[in-house]
This record gives sequence, structure tokens and C-alpha cells, in this order.
Amino acid sequence: MAPPPPVRPATVGGPMLNEIFEAVHEGNLPRFKVLVMLLDMGRGRLREAVEALRVEDEGLMKGLCALHIAAIRGRLQFCSYLVEDLGVDANVADEHGRTPLFLTTLSKNVCCATYLLDHGANPNKSCHDGISPLHQATVSGLFL
Repeated sequence: MAPPPPVRPATVGGPMLNEIFEAVHEGNLPRFKVLVMLLDMGRGRLREAVEALRVEDEGLMKGLCALHIAAIRGRLQFCSYLVEDLGVDANVADEHGRTPLFLTTLSKNVCCATYLLDHGANPNKSCHDGISPLHQATVSGLFL
């Protein structure tokens, strides 16, 4: 009997990135946790593994991370897990300078916006175009 093929480490991007972001999009936290543990490969650095996950496509989604996706989709449990359990920075910015708080103002998600504010999100941190979450919230009719 031939030995089993060697286990190849998962790489950031491609199918693994898609599966992880799909779990966030769908709100499947248990699946997300399993996939992140697989990506980490037992090193015990889950935060670093999660922070390395970024959308690589060009355009408006470039640089989004799991916390961005969780915030815009209103996934409060994901936000809590990422920020409190893993220590992901609530002010993480994508390629356009947008923070998770900024994206919650676009989707008018009050619960996630409040959560992020309570956990250190800066309502005055501007995107590269100079618009802050506080400004966007007032334009959108969402008051922080």
C-alpha cells in the first residue's frame, strides 16, 4: 500500500480564501473557525492567519478582510469573535482606506456600528477620499 500523499499547507487566496469569505458571508461561524484553524496549521497564530486574508481582486473590494465582510453583512458574532477573541484591529483598513465601521454606515447596520464603536473603532478615521465613517453616517441617515 502506497503511503498517503504529503499534506500541503493551505495558501491564502484561491479556494481557501473563497471558502473562508463564503463562511463569513453566510454567517457560518463554526465553519469559519475550522477553516481558519486549518489555515493556521496548528501554529497558534489565528489572528495573523485571519489578518493575512485579503481580497486580492482589483476594484472596490481590493483589500477587504474578514472583519470588513462581517461588518457590512451585519454578522455581529463574527465581529465579536474577530475583535475580542482573536484581537483583530477594529480600525483595519482596506486598499481604499475604508474601515469596517465605514462599511457599516453604507449598509446602515446599527448593531455592528455600535459594537465596533464600543470596541475601539474610530468614527473620524477617513478613507483615502477624505470621508470618515461619521460623515458617511450622517449622509446615510445613520447616527453614530
